[in-house]
Amino acid sequence: MKRIYRSRKERILGGVCGGMGEYLNVDPVILRLLFVLLVFAGGAGVILYIVAWMIIPEGSAGTEKAPSFSTGEKSTDAVVEGFVREVEEAAEQVEKRLEQAVERLEKKGASTTPQRVIGIFLILTGIFLFLTKFVDLSWIWVFFWPLLLVVLGLLLLLSAWRAESRRTLKKL
Repeated sequence: MKRIYRSRKERILGGVCGGMGEYLNVDPVILRLLFVLLVFAGGAGVILYIVAWMIIPEGSAGTEKAPSFSTGEKSTDAVVEGFVREVEEAAEQVEKRLEQAVERLEKKGASTTPQRVIGIFLILTGIFLFLTKFVDLSWIWVFFWPLLLVVLGLLLLLSAWRAESRRTLKKL
């Protein structure tokens, strides 16, 4: 069975578009443009890219092949149908991997804090995007992304400081 991996060769950020391009036999530039369009169409491109970056494993040197993009021999309908079929298969694989990962975490008794934070972020973003359909919240976009970056930066610094404090206390 064909597996999807993040590309190590065709990468700009995390190799998501490069890996998807290799998997779907599509030029990664087209996928990157789609993600950029989704960013301007409400910000979904950022969220989808980050989720894909976290879920899709990075390819090793042996799992990648040289890109061989379609030369136009297939009709557009066949390409679209193939794309839809492959996306559905990938979604099923992702669902199976997530279920397996959750089972492993539950067996280990690992903390689900990152999942909760991501879940809360996705829910709040969804609520915000839903509300923008009914109420003019366009002014919030001016403040939302900068504030989000500041809060995430502060959380990262706080977690690093806490980890450093714990290490210092353990040495004592």
